[in-house]
Amino acid sequence: MTSHRFVNLDCCRFHPQIMDEMGREGDAERISAHLFHLQSFKYFSSSLPRDEVLSLLELPHKLKHKAARHMVDREKLAGYDHRLCIHTRRHDFISSAQHAASNELFTLPAIEFLSQHVRDHLNASSPLIIMIGDDNQWQTDIMNSIFGTPSLLLPFNDTLPAVASWHFARAYCDSILLTASSSTFGWWLAYQAKGQHIFYNNVYSKPGGFGRSLNPDDYFPHDWTALEFDPSTSRVGIRERFF
Repeated sequence: MTSHRFVNLDCCRFHPQIMDEMGREGDAERISAHLFHLQSFKYFSSSLPRDEVLSLLELPHKLKHKAARHMVDREKLAGYDHRLCIHTRRHDFISSAQHAASNELFTLPAIEFLSQHVRDHLNASSPLIIMIGDDNQWQTDIMNSIFGTPSLLLPFNDTLPAVASWHFARAYCDSILLTASSSTFGWWLAYQAKGQHIFYNNVYSKPGGFGRSLNPDDYFPHDWTALEFDPSTSRVGIRERFF
C-alpha cells in the first residue's frame, strides 16, 4: 500500500520499463506518474483494442451535436465516394525550434500523389479533398493550387474546441495526410479517423529539433505510410520504412 513515482522526459519514445514497473505495483494504493506525453502507440496497442481507445475519447453528445451544426454544411460532403483529409499545422510550428511546419513544397505534390493513389488503390472514383488546420488563408491558397480534384475547407472555428475536428475525422475521413507529422493533435486525429489509410510527411522535425526524444519507430504506427519529397523531381512518393 505504497505510493510510487515514475518519470519520463521523452515525448515520443516507448520505454517498456515504465509499463513493467507500474504493472508490478498492482497492490499500490496510489501510483504517482510524472510523465511527459507518452506519445507512443506502443503504450496501449497491445493491451487496449482501438474501439476501446475510441470510446475513451468520445466527445459528449452535446458537443458532437454542436460540431455537426457548425463545422461544415454536410450537403457539401455529399456525392463523393472518398474523403481525403489533409491535416496542416502552421502557426506555432513556424516559430518552433523542433517541429517542422506544414509547407507548400511538400503539401501540394503530396495531395497530387494521394489524389491519384486513392483512385488507383482505394477504388475512389469521386474523391474530395478536405483541408483541416489552423491557418485558413494558407489552406485556401493551397486549395486554389489544386487541380483535377474538388476541395473543401473545414474552417478553423475558435467557438468550438479543437477536438471537434476529431469528431469530424471519425465521421467522414476515409484517409488522412499529416503534413506536419510531429503534431500530436494531428496524430490523434489520424488514429481516430473513420478510414485507417494514414499517410505522413517523413520530415517531422527541424534539423536537430527533437534529438533522441522522438523515435519514429515508437511514434508512427507501423501500418501508417511515410511519404517523401524528392527535390530533384519536386514530386512525392512512398518512402520505404527502415524501422
